Amino acid sequence: MAMDTVRDFSHYQLKEFRSLVGLENPHEPAEVDPQTGVFEDEYDAEDPESKAFFEEVDEAVTLSRSERLYGFIACFLIGWIISFTSVSTLPSIALNPSRFAVLYSSGNLVSLASTMFLFGPWKQFKSMFEDVRRASTLMYLGSILLTLFCAFRLHSIPLVILSMALQFVRHATTGSLLVVVP
Repeated sequence: MAMDTVRDFSHYQLKEFRSLVGLENPHEPAEVDPQTGVFEDEYDAEDPESKAFFEEVDEAVTLSRSERLYGFIACFLIGWIISFTSVSTLPSIALNPSRFAVLYSSGNLVSLASTMFLFGPWKQFKSMFEDVRRASTLMYLGSILLTLFCAFRLHSIPLVILSMALQFVRHATTGSLLVVVP
């Protein structure tokens, strides 16, 4: 009896993970256009102009589910490697704060962009700017811009460190909210 419960729970967790990474939709069967390999629900059916534009984009670039997953993992890891590389430039932040700011900010942007592999750029962009997530998205992107502004225009080491800390906090608290969750 206990093993059945564990097996059912494990199956449920696997199903949730697969739906999170775009391999399975728990609410309805995945409908993929056999010619393009693109999920049909990635377009806004109410806006025919956006559908035409994104159909052109999707015809040019189509990825299978496994390619999307590999792209996500690779992009996410590259983003974190770039961010962690920025830590190695901390000793030289007094001489060149812009190098640290660029590495840290670009690492966070690459990590954020990795989710676009899973759900598609248009769906991710629309989700990030929904009413519920708009303020978090703008604060997170604003903190990235603030870090770069403090490094390049103000050349202020304390402000770069402060804005980087703000960026870290925004990423840690809202980064997961920016991801589309089915």
